[in-house]
Amino acid sequence: MAHDQDHTPIDHDESVELQAIERWKEAQRLQMQQRFDGAIRLYQESIALYPTAEAHTFLGWTYSMMGQLHEAIQECLEAIRVDPRFGNPYNDIGAYLIELGRPDEAIPYLQKAMIAERYECYHYPHFNMARVLEHQGKWHAALKEYRTAITHAPDQQYVRHVEQAIDRLIGLLNPSFTTARALEQHGQWPEAIQAYRSAIAQAPDEQLVKYVVQAMYRLIGQMN
Repeated sequence: MAHDQDHTPIDHDESVELQAIERWKEAQRLQMQQRFDGAIRLYQESIALYPTAEAHTFLGWTYSMMGQLHEAIQECLEAIRVDPRFGNPYNDIGAYLIELGRPDEAIPYLQKAMIAERYECYHYPHFNMARVLEHQGKWHAALKEYRTAITHAPDQQYVRHVEQAIDRLIGLLNPSFTTARALEQHGQWPEAIQAYRSAIAQAPDEQLVKYVVQAMYRLIGQMN
């Protein structure tokens, strides 16, 4: 029988790696369906075949969805051991520590996520760092991180999510801004403009002045 001379057999290691990837992709599908037991089993099978930072990280995510945050952190630490360049587990550890009420411990992990070589979601660690700084009462530093998160935001939906956090925080710094937002939402536009002007007068720094001015001119544009 003639053999195809162009065929190059996949070596054993590559074949095993592909099987492992197939398993963690199927595990992700089960995870999104909240079929956690099946997802955990497949992630563990994937890791047994060929350990990857992805499988450990996503297994940790599954544990977090089940409320098992300590187990989630351990899986993320394993992910970092397998591939220290992978950004997801650093951010995830930071998020889990925040949820555990240990935000100060999250800082070094979030900082590493921000500069990770292999990462596509830099908006997450900046947003989580803002949460930590806000908890610490460092509101202006938190605003800076929220704004940085917007520069990395993947879509307008996430931009709006961050802007809501910014609005809430600015409202704490400047009550007139909260009043202006409420008046605007109720269609009381002239009153909202006046409240925005008061917010500008009360703004503690130029960055907040700029943000409030933008909000005010956006409303003026709607009125005209």
